[in-house]
Amino acid sequence: MPAGPSLEDRDPRRSGKTSGRTSNQTSARSVRRKGRGGSSGGRSSIFWAVRTAAGLGLFCVLVAIAGLVGMFSYFGSDPKLPTLKALGDYHPKQVTRILDRNGAVIGELGTEKRTVIPYEQIPKILVKAVVAAEDAEYFHHDGIDYRGMVRAFVENVLRGRTAQGGSTITQQVVKTFLLSPERTMRRKVQEIILARQLSQKFTKEEVLGLYLNQIYYGHGRYGCEEAARYFFGKSVRDINVAEAALLAGLPQSPERLSPRKHPEAAKTRQRYVLGRMAETGVITPAVAAKLAAEPIRLARESGAARGMAGEAVDGVGRFLAEKYGERAAFELGTTVETTIDARMQDVARQSLERGLEDLDARQGFRGSSGHLTGKALAHRTAELEAAHNGRRDSAIFEGIVTRVDKGDVASEAPAPAEPDTKPSRGKDGKNRKGAKETEAAKPAVVTRGVAVVRDPRNETKKGKIFVDIGGEEGVVDLDLEPRYTKGGKPLVDRFSPGDLIRVRLATDRPHAEGTPAPLALELGPQAAMVVLDPATRQVLALVGGYDFHSGGFDRSRLARRQPGSAFKPIYYAAGIESKKITAATVINDSPEVYALWKPQNYEKEFLGPVRVRTALAHSINTVSIKVLSQVGLPDARAVATRFGLTLPPIEQLNLGMALGAFEVTPIELASAYSAFPAGGMRSPATLVRTIGIEPIEPKPAEPAITPETAYIMTSIMRSVIDEGTARAAAGKLRRPAAGKTGTTNDQKDAWFVGFTPDLLAAVWVGFDDGKVLGHGEAGAKTALPIWLDFMTKALVGRPTRDFVPPPGIVIQRIDKTTGLLPAPGQDGNTIDEVFLPDTVPTQQAPVAGEESSADKLLLDQQ
Repeated sequence: MPAGPSLEDRDPRRSGKTSGRTSNQTSARSVRRKGRGGSSGGRSSIFWAVRTAAGLGLFCVLVAIAGLVGMFSYFGSDPKLPTLKALGDYHPKQVTRILDRNGAVIGELGTEKRTVIPYEQIPKILVKAVVAAEDAEYFHHDGIDYRGMVRAFVENVLRGRTAQGGSTITQQVVKTFLLSPERTMRRKVQEIILARQLSQKFTKEEVLGLYLNQIYYGHGRYGCEEAARYFFGKSVRDINVAEAALLAGLPQSPERLSPRKHPEAAKTRQRYVLGRMAETGVITPAVAAKLAAEPIRLARESGAARGMAGEAVDGVGRFLAEKYGERAAFELGTTVETTIDARMQDVARQSLERGLEDLDARQGFRGSSGHLTGKALAHRTAELEAAHNGRRDSAIFEGIVTRVDKGDVASEAPAPAEPDTKPSRGKDGKNRKGAKETEAAKPAVVTRGVAVVRDPRNETKKGKIFVDIGGEEGVVDLDLEPRYTKGGKPLVDRFSPGDLIRVRLATDRPHAEGTPAPLALELGPQAAMVVLDPATRQVLALVGGYDFHSGGFDRSRLARRQPGSAFKPIYYAAGIESKKITAATVINDSPEVYALWKPQNYEKEFLGPVRVRTALAHSINTVSIKVLSQVGLPDARAVATRFGLTLPPIEQLNLGMALGAFEVTPIELASAYSAFPAGGMRSPATLVRTIGIEPIEPKPAEPAITPETAYIMTSIMRSVIDEGTARAAAGKLRRPAAGKTGTTNDQKDAWFVGFTPDLLAAVWVGFDDGKVLGHGEAGAKTALPIWLDFMTKALVGRPTRDFVPPPGIVIQRIDKTTGLLPAPGQDGNTIDEVFLPDTVPTQQAPVAGEESSADKLLLDQQ
């Protein structure tokens, strides 16, 4: 059998032969190849070019590798390279949770709101969701996902922007705990080195535990436990698949993806995470599709998140700072149980705010305080600028309206969304063909305590008022001003450029750098309320002002104002205890002059001889001054000190003290009044019951007055409600109560302090800067309605109790006109009165028609 053709025969390129073809045929084929642009010489050139490029590429790779090795060696040996020691001793800043007396959360303290939870208690569905969303190969790499880094690099180059990140969860832990946020090659190399070290020293579970407890979720919440509590109203232990997917997606951009701020963007991100969970086999595609179609459901913001008890939160902060130091107070991560009753706190705030709104409606504190043009405007502008540097954040001042934004055009800004879901638009602003417009969500609807999040876009806004506040411009966002809305005219239409407007700096509101400073309107007066359990002096509620937020000016504690007639029971008690007066003592209500001072009664009339009980019930000033004169300034001041009030030195006092011409705070006056229903015992008001498991013992109570004096004064103050200045409350409260109105002479302050046997509340109303409240405003008209509204609601369901007299009290029938024992057979003008044992009158009243008169009796008594 003949041999087959050799390899060279089969491939003429190997032998250089023409395989039997003629030279003409070979030449023709060469010509045809040249006509196609190729030749053996060209192929050779391309071959060598490719080899050269490959060689250069390989050389560059080797150089790059050598460079990376050098960098890793250099930066890895940096003595400033952080160590992992801090991660092994993980004690982060944690939130201190503040509870009311029944265990309800009413507030939080901490620079970072975080509650650390052991990894074992973190639900596996959240772990799987986070891994699927952030680092699918987490459990399979050594801290660095090299393929992911390359993939992210290529993607970013193709898109021309940072579209993907290449960091693993381990790298994110390193960045969060150990490195600065700068973007340099040095930091990136250190990140990789430390991630490798972290992966070698810690288990995957330990790293995930650090990540899920440390990461930021927005709204001041750090760690998955606080995030779950804030968004879903429950522990992270109890979240479901949809909630896990939402939480897993938030760390990418907590503010932009917040379901409270940007619900559509949050939903888009959640859909992405659900898709990744389906791709990685965590859930089925059917479950992912079902959950992706459902709305995000959030819990209502808790009372703590809303700031329902900001005054108590601030009080706890001060207490902890005094006990542990300023820094430790905000990093303890403990639980503080307070004396606050959350229900009463809520009722107190509502009563106070509604009372102020009613006052606004009566007095019309809803517009400008003046209008300036020309030279007057220029002069006022200069004054504002001169006063700017010395202004306190809490100060109220009159700014100048510069412009008004009516705000009647709906906002057109869409909620942020993932880049690949935004509609594509042409130059005319219309959607291009095939682009899908994301449907705007609707406002949130709350059903059974669960809020279905909808985007509040396209809502009509109430407008903004821009104000010159001295060297800079501030802005009042009327969407944040719920108070001044009564009346048919929109608030924004009540102002125009050149108007003077009362404002304060709203430091509690968000403020982006470079934008006008946020301002709050102060068109009307403010108020404060303190609610105590009189038996224990425990604080049940504190309200520091309308729309109070933690960190604001707490008037319940800080407003030092004249008590007016609300101070009268203190020195009346001194007179009763010293036996210089009794409830039946008759004193002449007549005009007197004291060193050129001629005091007047509120009603501008004089009643003649009146009993002490009647004088206090009707708050008769002339009689009160005579009572103080009988008691004496030193004794009155000493008793006031036992009540816990701080008065000026004796040399600075005069009979004006009878009308409350000095300053107290609402909580001081409330604490002082607690001695009356508490049998004369008084101690400072207490707010904190326990810190962690440590009970906080209150200061022991001390006697301010005797139990008998306390009961007599309580009895007299019952007449204030039954027949006196607070009689508007008599038929509405429907239970035994006592109290005292207070109004300063110039009507700058209105008070009512009142109590039942088991509940006491003090209310103050006034302007922070001492402006007059307005015509007709007084304690009975201004403060009493707030007190009454609160007490009627707070006492619902409580048994009715009466004030119990101590053993030493004597009850004696007396003549109403003279305060003496009734004349024989004269029973028609008599009442029962209470006395200390040896102060009961012994003289009988004259029989009607006899020569003795009330004037003669007064002279005899003196």
